[in-house]
Amino acid sequence: SLLEEAIGELKGEPVAEKRDVTLQLGLPLGLPKKWIGEESLRMALYKRLATADGVEALDRLEKEATDRYGAPPPEFARLLSLGRLRLLALDLGVRALQRRGAELAVTLEKGHRLDPDRLLGALRARSLAASGPDAFRAPELFRGLPPDTGEVCGVAGRFLVSLARPTALAAPGLLAAFGGGPR
Repeated sequence: SLLEEAIGELKGEPVAEKRDVTLQLGLPLGLPKKWIGEESLRMALYKRLATADGVEALDRLEKEATDRYGAPPPEFARLLSLGRLRLLALDLGVRALQRRGAELAVTLEKGHRLDPDRLLGALRARSLAASGPDAFRAPELFRGLPPDTGEVCGVAGRFLVSLARPTALAAPGLLAAFGGGPR
C-alpha cells in the first residue's frame, strides 16, 4: 500500500520500484454491456484485469467472471490474453510493445531478460531492426493478421518467448500461456 511504502521510505528501507508495461496493440478492449450491464461492475473487472499479478490471478478472475456473469464474450478472452501478455512483458523486462500495422516495436528496460545471442541472430537475419540502444522492431510480425484479432497477443507473446533467455521466465504459467511448456 502507499502507506506501507511511505513508512518504509521514512525508515530508509529500499522501496520496490513500480514497473509497468505500455501495450499499444490497436485492439478493441471494451466489454459488452449485454454481458455486464452495470458500468461500475465492468470498471471493477477492468481494474482487476489490469492489476492481476500472475497467471493464476487471471485464471481465477476468468472463473469468477464466468460464474457470476455467464459465458464470457470474445472481448473478455481478448482482455485475458492482453493481461497474460502484460505479465510476460513485465517478467522479461519489456517496457513497451507497440503495433504499427504489420510491425511490432519493442522497448526494453536496462535489466531485460531477452537473450542477447538470440537478438543478435535475429538482427543479422534481418527479422529484427534496431531502433535505439534499448529498442528494436519486428517489421513483419503481424503480416496477414486482421488489425483487431485477439491473436495479436498470442503472436507477440510467442515472439517474446522465442527471444527470451532459456531460464528467463520466472512467473509460473507464462510459458504455457504462449505455447512454451506445461501449465
